[in-house]
Amino acid sequence: MAKIVGNSVHATTVVQGMCLTRGVLGTITDAREAKIAVYGIPLDSAMTETKGTVLLKSAAELKAYSNSEEESLEAIIKAIADAGTKMIICGQAVGELALHFIEKYGMMVMKCPSKFELRRICRTTGAAPLVRMEPPTAADLGYCKHVFVKEIGSTQCTIFDHEQESSEL
Repeated sequence: MAKIVGNSVHATTVVQGMCLTRGVLGTITDAREAKIAVYGIPLDSAMTETKGTVLLKSAAELKAYSNSEEESLEAIIKAIADAGTKMIICGQAVGELALHFIEKYGMMVMKCPSKFELRRICRTTGAAPLVRMEPPTAADLGYCKHVFVKEIGSTQCTIFDHEQESSEL
């Protein structure tokens, strides 16, 4: 149940699925027949497990290091898209570079910092939460017929609708 202040009881809507009172990141706000990947980690450039020191001797080395980070992040996001993913839900931060590549490959992305809501999304869609920045397997992906953003009152809501027709919303 999502409580949105600003209307009467008669304006109540029932959705066969789930409604979250948060919008999406980026410009893609609608996905049909969506395969959904859920990550419990931040979506950002690959970070090493241990801290290390990188010694750079020139600007060319710095540029090469930066380009390699970008290429590795793009390769991971492309692999996620190639797995058939149309929506990514992240439990933590989404970096700007990652958001750029997610938009480039036409995926919808949403940040959901509540672990309880993340569990509900996984139950609703059948997704398995991933804890590594890797492409999901077919078993890890969830599914929803229609995911879209709708403004109700002044609140952006993301609706996971399992009904095929949702035009009355």
